[in-house]
Amino acid sequence: MKTDIDTQMNEDVVEKIDVKRMSLSKRFIGSLIDKILIVAIFTVGYVIAKPYGGPGLLGKYIVMQKISPRKYTMIDLAELQNKGKHSTNIRVSDAYRRLAEMEKPRYIGATNDLDIQLSTIFIIVNIIYYLLFELFIHASIGKRIAGGVLYRYDELADAEDAILRAFVGAVLMLLFLIPVHFVLGVCNVLVIVLFFLAMDIPLFFNKRSLLDIITRTQYVEKIGLV
Repeated sequence: MKTDIDTQMNEDVVEKIDVKRMSLSKRFIGSLIDKILIVAIFTVGYVIAKPYGGPGLLGKYIVMQKISPRKYTMIDLAELQNKGKHSTNIRVSDAYRRLAEMEKPRYIGATNDLDIQLSTIFIIVNIIYYLLFELFIHASIGKRIAGGVLYRYDELADAEDAILRAFVGAVLMLLFLIPVHFVLGVCNVLVIVLFFLAMDIPLFFNKRSLLDIITRTQYVEKIGLV
């Protein structure tokens, strides 16, 4: 004969394990929101930091996204050949002249160095973004808006899970970026697309990304426990 305590325990077990992984559509929407926010944070942060010694020109970095690193030397040579012309061009605003004067002296390899610096900063922004929100609200902002929450098995993910996901995510980004972008010479735009494809292909099979699988976590539909 079942007691009220036994019944309550059974209900608790069912409630804990009865979680539904986020649908592909909700996961896509959440990820898209996250990526837009990360780009916005990176851009605004760069604009704010630039007057205080931030590396390179943001406009140049944006153009570089569609260029193979193998062509960076050509950019450096072109800049060296045109060095100083902006200072005598009356069509260039004084503000741009002052900004250009803040740049470090151009040299062969400067464009590659700029790419490394800003790519590193972009990765750090990603790490901090996901770490902070998965640590304090158990989900990134985008996935939270889409109705998701981060779980480990049948329980809410804890601080160790959030830190592990941030660390593994950074390692995966570096392992992908260095050989594909800097060694094979694939442009940044294509690298980003290929990276997220590689990360998200497992979603089509069990609704868990490669990062979820490695860290043994999962995004599930937000339920009454959260």
